[in-house]
Amino acid sequence: MSRHERKEAEVVRINVSKKTLVIALVVALLMIPAAAFAGSLFGDVDDGNTHFPGIKYMKDTGITVGCGDGTNYCPDQPVTRAQMGTFLYRMSGNDPATAPNVNADKLDGKDSSAFETSAFSTFHDAAVSLNGSGTVLDLDVPAGSYVIIAKARFQHGSGVDIQIHCKIQAGADFDESQTAVPNVSGANTGAMALTMVHSFASAGTAVLSCDDPQFNSTFSVYDSKITAIAVDNLSNVGG
Repeated sequence: MSRHERKEAEVVRINVSKKTLVIALVVALLMIPAAAFAGSLFGDVDDGNTHFPGIKYMKDTGITVGCGDGTNYCPDQPVTRAQMGTFLYRMSGNDPATAPNVNADKLDGKDSSAFETSAFSTFHDAAVSLNGSGTVLDLDVPAGSYVIIAKARFQHGSGVDIQIHCKIQAGADFDESQTAVPNVSGANTGAMALTMVHSFASAGTAVLSCDDPQFNSTFSVYDSKITAIAVDNLSNVGG
């Protein structure tokens, strides 16, 4: 074989070798999972990484910006106490450069909406004059469970000291009390506060009423008020 023929043979062999190498590389690349090239988060964290969700949270919330120039996360490097302080500072919401990110939507398994409450109130500052007995004030509330509080002050000029009895009632539940009101004309001389709990299956009314059970006299009720505060898991327990 001439020198020229040997050179052409070598070129052919080299070309065949390069072609074989390219085919081998293509086959090898096809066998590698696509996740290994994902790197959508950091260059050294592929989408199939077990810790991908946590690392993504750290990046998305600004708790970390990665390592070095920020293109990598360095997942296998240890965290120093200084770095830990920075992470916690950013996570706490105290860092003005990092938006608060702790999810407090649930507490003890309850959604945050379960901790919202409503309150309803009505009052009458002016005198409500009662001839022996009558309704002082009432409050309409929607269905729900409530702690209901009522208060009132009294005045009369009957010539004698009297005992005024009042009751706050909703359905079959009530609270009542009686207080002595001295005969001091033109002065508010007695006061009362009542508290009860009640669950309304549908919209209902809490009623404050008062009477003079002894003399059935005329008296006035001032500064009367009823407040209903919505609560959860309410029940009356006898004692």
